[in-house]
Amino acid sequence: MTAPHSLRISTIGYVFQTLRVCATLWDGRQWWPIYFYDSQNTFEVQHGVESERNPYNARCLEEAWRDKKIVHGHHAGLSDMFVPVLSKKRVEAILVTGPFSTSRATSAEILERWRWLTGRQGHPGDPEFAYYLSITLSTLVLEGPHLVTYRRLLVSLARMMTADGRSGALEKEVEALCAELEPVRFVDRMWEGAQSMVDDRTTRVWSSPNYAPHLALLGIRRAPDLVLVGLVHGKRSSSDPVDEAVRRDAFQRACVEVARSTGEIVAGKVGDHGVTFLSAFAGSKERKRHRLEQLIDRVTLLGRKEYGLSLHFGSSAVSSAARLSATYQEALGAAESALSQGARLVGVERGSARALSPLWKLRQELVRGVEERAGAMPPRFDRYVEAVAMHSGHRIDLARAHLDAGFETVAKVFVKGGVLDQKSFGEMCEALDRAAAEARTVTDVFPAYRRAVVDMVAAVENPVAARHDRSLRRAVEYIHQRYSEPLSAPKVASVAGFAPKYFSYLFRRREKMTFEAYLRRVRVERARQLLGSTDLNLARVAELSGFRSAQYFCHVFRGTCGTTPTEFRRHALARMARRARGKRS
Repeated sequence: MTAPHSLRISTIGYVFQTLRVCATLWDGRQWWPIYFYDSQNTFEVQHGVESERNPYNARCLEEAWRDKKIVHGHHAGLSDMFVPVLSKKRVEAILVTGPFSTSRATSAEILERWRWLTGRQGHPGDPEFAYYLSITLSTLVLEGPHLVTYRRLLVSLARMMTADGRSGALEKEVEALCAELEPVRFVDRMWEGAQSMVDDRTTRVWSSPNYAPHLALLGIRRAPDLVLVGLVHGKRSSSDPVDEAVRRDAFQRACVEVARSTGEIVAGKVGDHGVTFLSAFAGSKERKRHRLEQLIDRVTLLGRKEYGLSLHFGSSAVSSAARLSATYQEALGAAESALSQGARLVGVERGSARALSPLWKLRQELVRGVEERAGAMPPRFDRYVEAVAMHSGHRIDLARAHLDAGFETVAKVFVKGGVLDQKSFGEMCEALDRAAAEARTVTDVFPAYRRAVVDMVAAVENPVAARHDRSLRRAVEYIHQRYSEPLSAPKVASVAGFAPKYFSYLFRRREKMTFEAYLRRVRVERARQLLGSTDLNLARVAELSGFRSAQYFCHVFRGTCGTTPTEFRRHALARMARRARGKRS
């Protein structure tokens, strides 16, 4: 039976949804969205550099339309495909998909792109950069043969859009090509499956016979009955935090391949500092223990040799009275104990699993032994976060209340010990409030609290560097709040608590530019936003952006953006008009 046209369109949308890459259709007049996925393009709009993408889009669209061939475009370190949709050798539209990458981004590339976007130095302690980092690490990567397969898939999808009559052969071709691309998103699917298995809200469904096909897709034949958690310990104080985040992400991805090649294992992740293995090994207790030891040896060697990471493991077996979610909590607690003790493995024997500790008790356990081993705090807090997630469901306010209580419990120990002053604690709380206000779901709230705890641990392990970093972040926030006022390096240095010369040295080392250059970038970015969203005259835009005169504003703007404010506004208004016409249509 031939699929109806609407069904074919749904199929095309599902393909991009599965690959998690944006896709739109350009018909020569306006854009028609097919599938949207959070990407780096969102940040381009947010920071006013979208105008630099427009000439690139226009050039690639024109080339694809003229030559009737796919154009593989490159912009801002990422790729897009422009695919002509032909009907009787005539171009009807251009299918545009991206951005995607042709290789895993390095920390240097991520920081370079972020500076191009914002003019700022990236740091995981910055909530916006942390979100950008997570988006970058989840970007579709098409390397080697997968890129060739993706091009073939796009050609087939473009043909499907204009197919008349029977299209069964095309649908089979698309299905086969999608199967070839299955590995590019397998890691994400396994992570999501593992998270669902240990989530108390969804853990039971995986024991249902109806979920057998889902288990098979993840490489196991039955529901897991053994949980192994490995917590990562790296040299946090001596490494670049962005590079460390990239390495840990790469290690977590590599663990999925370990699980896949071993068989009967599902691999997940614990925040950004651990891995989970859910085992469905068959056989006797001794055989299961032997295979578990082999897995631990393999993962330990992988972490140490390839990524410079050491691991400490906790394991627990599912008892007849326990859910997998409770067993996971037990294994996570055992791993946290192994990390605190410096042990290789701490196990919880079958039948000894207890009910999940109440949150008030977990809060008491948060500060246990923190003076002796502060590095154990992040995984211990993550255990608390996991419990809060299970307890709160989808209620953001309830989750925030519990997270605030846990965070304050930890902070009191650091404040009392003198490694965190009341002012810094207040600033952390304000940052948490801002992050929570921007959160759309419960899971959006958790990273901010994890970052705050990591900051406190850094204050213990390297108090001078941590204090400098907090002070510099305070200076950067002050600049972004007061850019429209007269600002000088000595004034901002006073806010940060530094002598002017020392402040200039530290600021340039952190942001890779002088204070004056950074301030200009911030003011120009604000001016771009005002030019593109208001009809204020140039003198008023200059005043609101912090420039002393319209003439000086025009000079700096042209030197930074390569165009005059008037030309920039004309292009911005033209884009807005095109979007408005598209919405009315």
